[in-house]
Amino acid sequence: MLWPLCLLLAASVTAAPRVEVRGTLIDGVWSAQDASVAEFRGVPYAQPPVGARRFRAPLPWLPEAGIRSARTFAPGCVQDDYNTRWYRQVGAYFGAAAERFADPAFSEDCLYLNIWSPHPDPSARLPVLVWFHGGSNKAGWSFEANYQGARLAAQGRILVVTVGYRLGVLGFLATSDGHHVLANAGLSDQIEALRYVRRSIAAFGGDPARVTIAGESAGGADVLALLAAPAARGLYARAIIESGGYSLRGGPTLGQAQAAMNLVADAVQAHTFAERQAVPATALFAAATHIVPTPRYLPIVDGRSLTESVTAHLQHGLDVDVLVGSNADESLLYVDDREDSLQRMVDALPASVQTELGAWAREAGSARAAQNRLGSFLDMGCSAQVVAAAVKPSHRAYLYRFTRVRSGAAQAGLGAYHGAEIPYVFDTHDDWLPTAAVDRALGEHMLSAWAAFVASGDPNRPGRVNWPAYRRDAPQALEWGDTVRVIEAPDHARCDRVASALYPLN
Repeated sequence: MLWPLCLLLAASVTAAPRVEVRGTLIDGVWSAQDASVAEFRGVPYAQPPVGARRFRAPLPWLPEAGIRSARTFAPGCVQDDYNTRWYRQVGAYFGAAAERFADPAFSEDCLYLNIWSPHPDPSARLPVLVWFHGGSNKAGWSFEANYQGARLAAQGRILVVTVGYRLGVLGFLATSDGHHVLANAGLSDQIEALRYVRRSIAAFGGDPARVTIAGESAGGADVLALLAAPAARGLYARAIIESGGYSLRGGPTLGQAQAAMNLVADAVQAHTFAERQAVPATALFAAATHIVPTPRYLPIVDGRSLTESVTAHLQHGLDVDVLVGSNADESLLYVDDREDSLQRMVDALPASVQTELGAWAREAGSARAAQNRLGSFLDMGCSAQVVAAAVKPSHRAYLYRFTRVRSGAAQAGLGAYHGAEIPYVFDTHDDWLPTAAVDRALGEHMLSAWAAFVASGDPNRPGRVNWPAYRRDAPQALEWGDTVRVIEAPDHARCDRVASALYPLN
């Protein structure tokens, strides 16, 4: 008996999406956000980095016989509660109760990625966005609500991939096994995820030749490191860096990363490498919170996975298209209204720029406003322009400044805070965020521009405000705010004067 055509079509739509990757059948689900998008959650890209594999570079995922379920998210990588505390802090400004934010399950077995595909078929060959989450490289997870990619995939006609990678003590410090120094495990995880994408994304409907690496905050800093990492070359076509330029101010040296690990290990009586591999990961993370100074978690120049600093690499020029920018009030979440706090920030500046930048910061008014102006400029605004200026003439850079202040953020004095742009790009406005028609319209425009850049390296689409490519002789940016308009790159003359002092080559 032949089924009626309508029943056949209904069966094809409701059946769980399934793809074959190197002999393994991977079962996903249709997205609850957009039923036209297939979600593949918790897809392994590497072998579990546990036991004897702790601290070591990841090994590629091995295909499995039969069917692999990809219907639930895998645990996030081991961490403390830093990320959830950040969400509670932001949520409180908008009146959201702290109980709304809770940690997911965490594990050392966490090298998984998630894929949102609007056309899970090898013939589709759609452009691919690979997203690395923020969280200071010590927290965060790939399936946070703001990173879930169904709407971005559906509306932008791209594949969205989000990646889990080792964090903190396990991902961004350094130790030795007695023969080799082991460093940059988290960066190596990201590179292995890109290798998986190169080998396997076609099965999900993606084009391995059109992969854009992207991230915000620490994720953006990691994208800059990936641009400098020899092993990552050839695994991406372009890059998006959102509020990630702070790494240009310098990260820990290999020696400092080893010294921090030694302090952490000593605190838990893990003196040998074997003991460091055996001690509970939660104990290592707990010990790290008491180390003074607090360890900085950034990719390290180790001579192997990273052979030069990000700033030094920029001197050679970037040979990819880049979309890069920052928010107007990056530092407001992290500063107070104390004059001594402002003075410490000024005193930490290179001597050659202290007078100019200190006076300019104080023109903003209160100590909090001055710290926000100075911190946002140092860590995100000026560094974004340095990255844009480093793109070779054979490629294009697009600079932005995000200035939209939601109604709740305005009342709270929060401004266009760090991370505020993410829900607009992904169309994932949390229900506790006041979202007006202007926010919906701005998000639709931003999503469209980001998707266009992923597809072609050019964020412009017909009928939109033209976003000019960045030029050193006439530096411009696109402002994403209450209106969308072309502006002069903010503070570009000052940035040009002080950049060499702020962002050393070592």
